[in-house]
Amino acid sequence: MIGTLLYGVAGVLALLIPGLLLSLVAYPGKGQLDLPSRMAVSFGLGVLLNAYLVLLLGRVNLLSASPFSLSLLLLCAGLCALALLRGAYLLSPLRRLLVRPRRGTPVSGEGPAEAGGS
Repeated sequence: MIGTLLYGVAGVLALLIPGLLLSLVAYPGKGQLDLPSRMAVSFGLGVLLNAYLVLLLGRVNLLSASPFSLSLLLLCAGLCALALLRGAYLLSPLRRLLVRPRRGTPVSGEGPAEAGGS
């Protein structure tokens, strides 16, 4: 019973997470898609990405659970990196952890004209 429930949750996550990451790559801004639209687009893109992944793995005769899980993980990691580069708003806490500000950059709200004084 619990195993069936876990498989169901894992299946839904395997559909939603790649689609959500791809929607963040395509539409990184907060106001570009509202939440219901983003979830619908995420589900559709997740189905599309999983079908494409199954097609590619079946083409090279690697269609089993382990290669699918590994390739799905690599796909999600690549999409996450692209979403971070695009400045996706849902990943901004992760971006703050990974990216340190450069030396000599002005503090937020302080441009080069205000920093030098008058």
